[in-house]
Amino acid sequence: MEQLEIIQRTIEEHHKIHSDLNTVGEAINDFEAIFRFQHVRSQLGQSSAPDVNRHIENLHNTIKKMDAGLQKHFSFEEKYLPEVLGTNLMKAILYDHDEIRGHLLRCKTAITGDFVNISREELLARRNHVQQLVHDLIGEIESHAGREETVLKMIEKALKKDQGL
Repeated sequence: MEQLEIIQRTIEEHHKIHSDLNTVGEAINDFEAIFRFQHVRSQLGQSSAPDVNRHIENLHNTIKKMDAGLQKHFSFEEKYLPEVLGTNLMKAILYDHDEIRGHLLRCKTAITGDFVNISREELLARRNHVQQLVHDLIGEIESHAGREETVLKMIEKALKKDQGL
């Protein structure tokens, strides 16, 4: 795959907002994941205690789908971007990917366990904790995608100039 093609495909994936999360094998890009996650997060924030379990399950399913899609997206980047970015920039990208994976793991951990046999106060406290974790994850994905896209667009511009495009 040519460097320009790799860059263009990565940027294109960052801009797909409306693709279907349920399509097996489809890469879910960073921005699409944010869009879906924000919807689930808003449902969770507006729920009463009896509705929390339903929203937690919905959030769990969304995290699983997003995780699978992001892993596919990251695998593409980790396979093809090293030749485009070089060692140091790729280290930074890998660091971001690891940070996002850590946030995903914290979200998964926070939504496991018993949400039925706990007090209302504990349930609402856990809900608030999950909301904060989701907020942090969204921020990390947005920051990562923005940094990555800035670098890729700069390289794309230089490659196009070199190729007389």
